[in-house]
Amino acid sequence: MTGIDSGHGSTGLRRGSRGRVPFAIVAVLLLVSAVAVVGYLEARGPGETDTDPALAMDRTESAVQTALRDATASAAQQAAAEPLTLPSNTSYGNRLDGDRPFVSYLEALVYIEAQERFADTGQRVGDIRTTVSLPPISDNGSFEQALDRVELSETEPGLLELELGGIELVATRGGERVASRNETVTLSVPSPVLQQHDRTQAFQERLDAGVTSGGSFSQRFNARTYVLGWVRGYAQYGGLPVTEVIANRHVIPSANSALYRTQQDVFGAADPNLDTAVRRGWLCMAAKDAEGLYNGYSNGGSDIASDICEASEWVLGQKHSGALPEAPDTVELLGEATGMNQEQTIGVNETAYSPLRTLIAGSGEHSIAGAIERVFTIETDIDAELTTTGPEFDHTPPHPDATLIDTERVHSGVSVDSGTVVPGNPEVDGTYHEFTDLGAGIEVTDEQTWEWTENGSTEIQKTVATGTIDVRGTVRLVESETAPDLHSDAYNGNLSVEYSYRRGPGSTDEPRTVPTGFRNYADSERRIAEAVLGGTSLAALEGWLADRWDNVTGGSQIDLSGTQEVTLELDTDEEAKLVSTAIEDISQLQQTVERINHTFQRTELIRGENETGPVGELAAAVSRQQAEYLDREQQYESVGQQVVYEVREAYFEQLVEDLDRLDGAHGAVMGELDSHLDGIDSSLDDVLSFLQQGVEGVTGGEDSSPSLDSPELTPEITYEVSGSPTYLAGEVITSEEVPAVEQGGNFSPLAAKNRNYLKLPYDTVVNGILNSVLDTLNLGGDSDAELTLRTAGEALRAGTLAEDAAAADESYASDGELGSLTDSLEIAVDSGLDEFADEMGVEIVREVYDVEPDAPLFWPPYLDETHATVVETVAEAATNVTDAHSTAEAAIAVGGGNATDSLATGISTALDDGEIERPPYAESLNDNEWRAVVASAVRPALDRAAANATVTLESTSLVEDLDNETREALADVSSDIVRDRLDAYVDNGTFDLSEYESWVGNGSDIDTPVRVPAGLPILPVPTMWAATMNLWDIDADGQYTRFEVAANMSAPGRATSTTYVRENTTVETEIAGESRRLGRVEPIDFDGRSLLVVVVPPGGIGVGDRDDEDPECTETYPVVGRFEQTEQHCSPVP
Repeated sequence: MTGIDSGHGSTGLRRGSRGRVPFAIVAVLLLVSAVAVVGYLEARGPGETDTDPALAMDRTESAVQTALRDATASAAQQAAAEPLTLPSNTSYGNRLDGDRPFVSYLEALVYIEAQERFADTGQRVGDIRTTVSLPPISDNGSFEQALDRVELSETEPGLLELELGGIELVATRGGERVASRNETVTLSVPSPVLQQHDRTQAFQERLDAGVTSGGSFSQRFNARTYVLGWVRGYAQYGGLPVTEVIANRHVIPSANSALYRTQQDVFGAADPNLDTAVRRGWLCMAAKDAEGLYNGYSNGGSDIASDICEASEWVLGQKHSGALPEAPDTVELLGEATGMNQEQTIGVNETAYSPLRTLIAGSGEHSIAGAIERVFTIETDIDAELTTTGPEFDHTPPHPDATLIDTERVHSGVSVDSGTVVPGNPEVDGTYHEFTDLGAGIEVTDEQTWEWTENGSTEIQKTVATGTIDVRGTVRLVESETAPDLHSDAYNGNLSVEYSYRRGPGSTDEPRTVPTGFRNYADSERRIAEAVLGGTSLAALEGWLADRWDNVTGGSQIDLSGTQEVTLELDTDEEAKLVSTAIEDISQLQQTVERINHTFQRTELIRGENETGPVGELAAAVSRQQAEYLDREQQYESVGQQVVYEVREAYFEQLVEDLDRLDGAHGAVMGELDSHLDGIDSSLDDVLSFLQQGVEGVTGGEDSSPSLDSPELTPEITYEVSGSPTYLAGEVITSEEVPAVEQGGNFSPLAAKNRNYLKLPYDTVVNGILNSVLDTLNLGGDSDAELTLRTAGEALRAGTLAEDAAAADESYASDGELGSLTDSLEIAVDSGLDEFADEMGVEIVREVYDVEPDAPLFWPPYLDETHATVVETVAEAATNVTDAHSTAEAAIAVGGGNATDSLATGISTALDDGEIERPPYAESLNDNEWRAVVASAVRPALDRAAANATVTLESTSLVEDLDNETREALADVSSDIVRDRLDAYVDNGTFDLSEYESWVGNGSDIDTPVRVPAGLPILPVPTMWAATMNLWDIDADGQYTRFEVAANMSAPGRATSTTYVRENTTVETEIAGESRRLGRVEPIDFDGRSLLVVVVPPGGIGVGDRDDEDPECTETYPVVGRFEQTEQHCSPVP
C-alpha cells in the first residue's frame, strides 16, 4: 500500500507512514476489558491469601528477645532486693544449687519472670497467631527441671549472659497448628547484680577470714588492738595513769575502723558516713583517755556536746557536726606504739660468773678437777717384737693298738728367765720402758686320751707330758695418746705440746694461761710403768705377763696389744699452781664473756614451748664466740696450758648449759601457758599468730577482690556502700535511731568482751606456771605456797601507797580498812624475809661446801659446826641487806634480783673471815679467789632461797581483799578522771590531774597504787627476770541490720540504679500458685577476736589492768542482731 505524503515533514504520529488507531477506540477497549475482568472475579468467589507462617514466627522470636531481656532485668532487681545466700531445707529450697545459691535463685526468678512475660509475647500476622511458653512448674521436680533450662553467667563485668532453653513457639491458623519451634535463646543483659553480689560476698569472706589472711577484718582489727594495747601498756609501765590497758571503749572504734578499711579494700570506697563516724569514735576514745597517749589526736578544735560519747547519737552524727580530725592510720599509730617493734638486748651479764663455783667446787666434767683429770690421763700401748718356739711334748702310747681320741692342753705358768730393763725417753720416741733381750717361758701341760680293745673290752688311758713355749724378743711400754678425751680437742686436736715430758717453761709468752716451771708429764715414766705393768723390774714384768698370758697354750695365742689409760696424780703444790692459773684465767675471761649479748625484738619472748627463745639464742651466741677463746694456731707451751684451755672449755660448756636451762624454763612458762589457754578455747600457736600479725600490721589483701568494672555497652558504673547502722556501737538500738531496725524491736549491732587473762599474779593460773618453772630449774617450789616474795612485796607496796592516798582523800577508799590489811600482809612478808635469810645460809652451804644439810629447811643441826656457823653468818649478812629497805621494798628487791649484788658483796665479806673453815678444795685459794667462789655461789643460792622462802598465808583472801580494795578505788578514780576530762573538753577547759596524783601519779612516777601486781614474768626467778607479759582475750562480734551496695547503671526499662540489700530475712517466691520458702538472706556480720600480748621490760610496774572489772562486756554481750534482754550474760572465761 502506498501512503500519501502531504509534504509537511515526518515528525509526529500523524506524520508516520504506519496505520493510526484513534484514542477513542483505545478508551473503549480499556473500558470493555475492565468490565470483563470484574465480572470474572465476581463469578469466581472469595480470594485466598498466601501468607508465610515463618514471618510470624520470626516476629515472635524478636519479641521473645525483648521479653526475656525485661524478665532478666526484673529478676536481677528482685534478686538484689532479696539476695538469697542460704537455701532452706524445704522441698523447693533443696532444689537450688547449694554451691551457687544466689545465681541459682536468680536463674529461678528469670524463669518465673519469663513465664509471666511470655504469656503476652505472642504475635498476630494476618490470620496467623503465635504463642510463646515455657514448660510449667507444677511441683518441686519440675522446678528443678526449670532450673536446668536456665544458665546465667557474666561474660564481662556488668554484663549478664543468659541462656534459656525449652522455649516453645507455636503458630496457628484458625486454631490449627501450622508451625512450631522449640528454641534456646542466648542474650546479654547489662546488670551489675553479680558484681554486687560477688563483691559483697568477698567483703563477708574478708570479715570471716582469719588473722593471718592478708587484708582481712581480723588482721586489721588485731593490728589496731595491738597498737592501742602496746601504747597504753607502755604508758602504764612508764607511770602514766592507765588503769585499763584495753577496754571496750578501745575495742569498739578499733572494730569500726577495721570495717571501714576493709570496705575500702573490697569495694574501692566505703560508707561515707562511716568515715565520719569512725573519726568521731576515735575522738571519743581519745577524749576518754589521755590525749597524750594518742599523739595529740584530739586537737581537732571540735565543739563537743556534753554527751560527747553517746554512741547512738554522738557517733552517728545527731549531736555533733563540727570539724573532725582524721582518724589515725594503723601504720601511723604503729610508729607510736612504744616497745612493739623495739629491740631488747640481753647479755650474759652476771651469769658469766655462775660457772666458777662449779669449776672450783665441783668434781664432774665441768670442774677444774675434771679438766685436770682429762689432761693428765695418758693412753698407753705395748709395742712387742717377739718370736716363739715350742712347745714339744713326748707321749708314749699305752698299748700298741691304742688310738688317740682326745687331747687337752692346760696353761701351767709364765716365767721370765732373762732380759734387760732400759728406761725410756717418751720426749724422744714415746717409750716409757723397754725390756730387751727378753727370755720367757710358758709352761704347758698336754694331756692325751687313748682307747683300744683288749679281750673283748674297751680300754681307755691318759698320758701327760709337759712342754715349754719359748718366747724371745723386746717389749716396750709406749705412749698411744695423751689426754685422749679432751673436750677442747674440737678446737685444737692436732696441736702439739712443747713442754710435755719435761718441766717448764721457766718463762712464758702467755703468762695468763701457762704456769711457770710446771712439772707437766715429767718423771712420769716410772709411775706409768707401775700403773700398767706393776713396776719396772723383770719380776714386775713377769707378773704382768702371767696375767696377760694366763690362758696361752700355743705360740699363736701370744698377743700383747691393747691400750690402757693411766691418770697421773699431781702433788698438792703442782695442783694448786695449776688451779690458781686456771682461776686467774677464768676470772679475766668472765669479764669479757659477760659482755656477750643477743639483740631481739621484745615480742620474740613469746614463743613456742619447743622453739628457741632469746635466751637460747644468747647461748648460741656464746657457743659461736667461744672459739675465739679456745682456738689457737701455735702449739701449747706446756701441759699446764693445755689444762687451762680445757678449763676454759669446761667453763663455756657449763655456761651454755646454764643458759639452755634458762631457755628451758622460758619454754616451760610458754608450755604451761599453752595448757591453760585451753580454758579459753585457744592455744599458744594462736597467741603467736595474733602477736606476729599485730606487730607486722596489715599485709596485702587489696588485689584479691572481684573487679568492679563497667561493660563496654553501658556508661561507667559507680558503687556506693552504706550500712545500717553506720557505726556499730555496743548498745541496743531501735527503729527510732536506725530506721532499718524492725519496728518495735531491739537490735544489737555489736557485742564486745575483753578479759585480762593474767591479771592477778597470785591466781591459780600464774601459780601453776611459776611452780612448773621452778621445777624445770630444779629450784624446788612449794605448790602450797601462796605468794612469791616479789609478788607479795608488790602487793604490799601498792596497798601501802593506797592507804596513804586514802588518808589524804577518803573519797575512794578507807585508809583504816586498807591499813588493817597491809599490817597483816606486812607481818607475813617480814616472816618470809626472815625465812629467806635462813635459806640463804642453807643454800650457801650447799653451794660452797658441796654438802647437803641434814634438814635443808630447818637449822640446826648440820653435818658439822662449820656449816652451822656459815648458815648463821650468811643469814646475818642477808638480813643486813634486807633491813636497809622497807619490808615491801626488800621483798621486791630480793624477788626481782635487784639485791643480788648487795647480797654477793655482803656475804663474801662475811665469809672472808679467818675463823671460818674453808672447804678442802678452797684451802689453797687466795683471798680474791675465795671471794670469787663465794660470789659465784650467791646467784644459784639466791634462786633457791627465794623459791623456798615464800610468803605463807592461811589463805589468799588477805592479799586478794587488799588487791580488790585497791583495784576498786583505782576503778573509781579512773571513772572520775574520765568524767573530769570530758567536762574539760565540753567547756573547752584544761584537765588537771594533780588532785588524783596520790592515786595515779603525775605521769612519771611509778610508785603509786597503780603498781598493784599484774602480769606474768617470762622467767620468774630473781636473777633471771627477763620481762613481764600479759594477755588479753578480746572478742568483738557485729552485725548490720541492713547493708546496701548501690550501683548507678540502669537496666532496660528500669530505674537508673540497682540496690543490693543484705539483711536478715526469709526469701519466699510464688511458684505453682503458692508461696514457697526458698531460703534466707544472711546479714553481713563478723566475729572479731584478738589475743593481745604485751611485753614490757623488767623494772617498772609490769603491765595489766588494775581495775576490778574482769571481764568487761558491752550491754548486749554476747548477742548481735535481734535482741532480748534475757539473752545477755557476761561470765568470765574459765
